[in-house]
Amino acid sequence: MIKTFNSILTIFILLGTTFPSFAQTQPWKKLSSPVDVTLRYLHFVDSLTGWAAGEAGTIIRTTDGGANWEIQNSTVQTFIMDIFFVDKDFGWALTLKDEFPFTSVILKTTNGGDEWMAENFPDSSKLIRTIFFFDSLNGFAGGSYIARTSDGGNSWVEADIDSNMVSGFPVYRFNFYNQQFGYAYGGRIDVAGVVWRTTNSGLNWSAQGISADEVFDIFIFDSLNAITLSGDPEGLYPITDLKTTNAGINWIYKELPFFGLSFRIDF
Repeated sequence: MIKTFNSILTIFILLGTTFPSFAQTQPWKKLSSPVDVTLRYLHFVDSLTGWAAGEAGTIIRTTDGGANWEIQNSTVQTFIMDIFFVDKDFGWALTLKDEFPFTSVILKTTNGGDEWMAENFPDSSKLIRTIFFFDSLNGFAGGSYIARTSDGGNSWVEADIDSNMVSGFPVYRFNFYNQQFGYAYGGRIDVAGVVWRTTNSGLNWSAQGISADEVFDIFIFDSLNAITLSGDPEGLYPITDLKTTNAGINWIYKELPFFGLSFRIDF
């Protein structure tokens, strides 16, 4: 099962809730960072090796589970919007130029981030928000649309998405159960939370609006069952629990007694 962890902490906004107590054999402890900027994205390939990225083009790496971090030269000074590695060597990151025409930039490394190479995304009219790879060659970029590559990001082709009123909404992230079946998700605030579904390795996608606000994460249990949460940024409507039991063909909608937004969900 292919699974991406983009945050050490799974965060729910749950207000006024009492939780049962659990025995904690290994409590959380704060780690020291070599930088004093905001780090918003995190990706680990095993229990020891991982990267954190964020403000001012900052990328840092640990090889001992976070006890120590080293600063890498990303070659850019703009905010890192996403970072993804398939192993200890091959990785990609995203940023956006801070001057017109504000082109999306893909950073790539083949040696664990010791060296990063920056290239403009070939379609300068599209904003790219997230990136995902199966291996060193095959991957996806998402944002204004879904693009795929089979040569490690040297070239990109727009994926085939069915045509309906939500199919062109922004894509925030990808999550795959295996190399054939997976989801992309995103949407537009106060309009629709959207899930895109593929069953043929991302060659074709079908889009479906499943909620009134954006979908930021999906947890996949197995080939049929998945769950996501969608909230309301104004706090006027409760968080909704959305589940599928037939591989994303239909989603069951249930309101929860909490308000706010859910950005990550994990089990």
